[in-house]
Amino acid sequence: MSQFTILRCTEGTSDKVWIARNSATNGHYDCWYGPTSAARTGALTARTCKGDLYKKSREKYRKGYEDWSDMDFDEASGRVIAASASISEPDLTLPSRFWYRLDTRLHPIEKAQQLVVGISDSLFNHEDVDIQHFAQEFESLSVVEQILGGKEAGGSEYDEGVLGLFLVFALQRKLNAQVSDDSNAALPTRFADLEPYIHQCWHWEGLSIESDTAIVKELAMTFGCLDRPAGASLEQRRKIARSVSF
Repeated sequence: MSQFTILRCTEGTSDKVWIARNSATNGHYDCWYGPTSAARTGALTARTCKGDLYKKSREKYRKGYEDWSDMDFDEASGRVIAASASISEPDLTLPSRFWYRLDTRLHPIEKAQQLVVGISDSLFNHEDVDIQHFAQEFESLSVVEQILGGKEAGGSEYDEGVLGLFLVFALQRKLNAQVSDDSNAALPTRFADLEPYIHQCWHWEGLSIESDTAIVKELAMTFGCLDRPAGASLEQRRKIARSVSF
């Protein structure tokens, strides 16, 4: 396995690389970056940066970088070269995600973008202040960035939590998107069957799935994962949510 993380971005007119490894100095990483043409000629810019390599790599994934498979980095020449079979495995695996894929023949990406904007507005303007508090967390999700950036396929990392799962589920329910977990198993089509996945990515300290069911289900209704009871007030919806299981 190569000691280097080798990423490449080819979105739009871009064609650039970012290469990194943990530095000998604790809390730092060495990186080389620049256009792909410079990676082939040894003309990349080199720096030692303070920070966590894993977090920085994840940030690069969110910006559209992908693993450059079957390549290695020759530090002596500063060039990216073809890797041998023994080192073809990437240095950093993609974090586990709930995946989505839109069929733009049925629904253009603009429909997904409208869904995201609508959810964001609903959170910010919700009648319950407890629900409003989730608005900023929602806007920080990598999957939100992917959809607003026009990506027809992508995913929400497990450690980003329940809101990412709810958005992926809403894409399936509203736009017939193909959705799956990281093992490529299809997510359920009924919200009632989503509870194991909610447990899997639960990350909210101070909240409990068992005792805060009303908040979870109100969020689900805000995302469109559940239908709102017609004409029911917030208090009535909470009462219904507390009286039934997932």
